[in-house]
Amino acid sequence: MQGYSELRPKDGWPSWLDSFLEAGFRPNPQQDWMVVKCGKSNFLLSSANSEWANAYSKINDDNAKFGYNVSEDRWSYGREPDGAEILTNAIRQMSDGRP
Repeated sequence: MQGYSELRPKDGWPSWLDSFLEAGFRPNPQQDWMVVKCGKSNFLLSSANSEWANAYSKINDDNAKFGYNVSEDRWSYGREPDGAEILTNAIRQMSDGRP
């Protein structure tokens, strides 16, 4: 992560990478990860290692991070990304195999 921050382009990394690095979280090795295209954006999604999964994307040139609680079927702080149903399905499939 430090290496990417030192090499960061002036306008930031494309797609989800800049959002992920900006958040500063180290990936949990017990989580699965996938990239999902949703609308005009690519999202980096994690499975839920306990209850929460993460979604990272660059939306309209802004870095965005979203949290999704699998057991409660809700996005954190009532803030969900456009195309949330597509992302929710992908997270659920990674987290516990349910469509």
